[in-house]
Amino acid sequence: SQAASWASEQADVRHWRLLPAEIRVGRILIPPGEYKGRIDFVDSNRAVVISKQIQKFTIKKREKKFFMFRTVN
Repeated sequence: SQAASWASEQADVRHWRLLPAEIRVGRILIPPGEYKGRIDFVDSNRAVVISKQIQKFTIKKREKKFFMFRTVN
């Protein structure tokens, strides 16, 4: 119908208040081996605002690992 066609061409402007305002992604290339440590999240002045400990992990040759962290400002 003409009404259905018109409705499908309109932008979906709904929103969900629980979605983050920002998503940031970082990439670190490291050689194979065993690692542990922490990730420091810094502000625009490079001052540490949050630190997250990383449990011991192993990187094998050609392996990819993904870590996800949530922070609230």
